[in-house]
Amino acid sequence: MKLSLIVPVYKVQDYIQECLLSIVRQLPSDVEVIIINDGSPDDSMCIVEQVLRGLSENQQKQFVILNQSNQGQSVARNNAIKIAKGRYIGFLDSDDYIADNYFETILTHIEQQPNVDLFSFSAIHFEDVSNKQLGILGDQLPEGLFKNDHIFLKKVFEECSWQSWSRIVKAEIMQKNLFPENILLEDVQVFSKIYLEDITIYHINKSLVHYRQRTTSSVAKANQKLIDGYKKAILFLEKYDNSKADIVKLSLVKLKVDYLVHCFTFYGVNAFFKEMIKYHAFTDRKVLFPVIYTIGRHISKLVKL
Repeated sequence: MKLSLIVPVYKVQDYIQECLLSIVRQLPSDVEVIIINDGSPDDSMCIVEQVLRGLSENQQKQFVILNQSNQGQSVARNNAIKIAKGRYIGFLDSDDYIADNYFETILTHIEQQPNVDLFSFSAIHFEDVSNKQLGILGDQLPEGLFKNDHIFLKKVFEECSWQSWSRIVKAEIMQKNLFPENILLEDVQVFSKIYLEDITIYHINKSLVHYRQRTTSSVAKANQKLIDGYKKAILFLEKYDNSKADIVKLSLVKLKVDYLVHCFTFYGVNAFFKEMIKYHAFTDRKVLFPVIYTIGRHISKLVKL
């Protein structure tokens, strides 16, 4: 088995069919799909079962269904990683979908570059209701093979796009780097650590995933759990004081900006200024200016309302 694709499912009844159909219409025989029902209370799993019933017997055997009580995405992914049979492991959020050339592109590169530890690729970012394209994540990275490449790593950390669905990783690496549980932004800790290890990376400059921006998603609006996730991600990266600390700082700037903006929208002005002082944002122009600009836009929208 070349690839295990892990798909956690929770309250996605409006999206799961599109997600699954994007998989089954191109599913090769050497790929398994692990679907984890994270205690979803809606009709998501009924739709999953309906889609699978329409497949051939051989295709149905390529799907593994795990059921668990609602414990969060990290636990779901970790449980799937532990049983995955593929040489590589990939991830897909169940409200997103893959491009028509996803498997063909990835499996071709696996065949051509069997010693690569991690393959990354771009993703189309689009808005849920309007279907408007918001941008392409990862398109600024050059295509090619990289190992301990300082310049490439700086570009990766500066972009700070750590979403799990934008890469596939050798199974043994993922098994040693399970997701921290009960937090948001867990991808930051896992993949920033993996990228700083002695691994070989190949970046595919093609958009292989369609990433849906939902206003109701767990990371779309400021909330206490999201703010805690930012805090933990920042603390995790601040621990690096080795030769790659200058690389890590590039992601820290982006995370601090996002964190402070979320503090402003959730807590209000007083707590926001306390956090600005805590993170020395008044003296770090790389943090201060983006925060002022973003909050200025936020206030302008409120004034218009």
